[in-house]
Amino acid sequence: MRTIANGREWIDEYVAKKESKLGDVTQGLRRLVKNTVPDTKETVNPWKIPTFESNGPMCFFMVGKNHVTFGFLRGTCLIRRSY
Repeated sequence: MRTIANGREWIDEYVAKKESKLGDVTQGLRRLVKNTVPDTKETVNPWKIPTFESNGPMCFFMVGKNHVTFGFLRGTCLIRRSY
């Protein structure tokens, strides 16, 4: 499979092509991830799913017709903090 060179630009185009009412949700999610994990890199995996990487693939999102799916690729490795 061909690698997508500039993940951020590809993701910008991907979001722009989707339902406009979800654009704010998607952009907010991207900002949240980047602010929470500042060194995160936006990439696109081989299945053309927008992915955030930090020491390997960390989480992903997909824009559906009426929803945005957000998931963690290594969810069992997340540290539970008590507040």
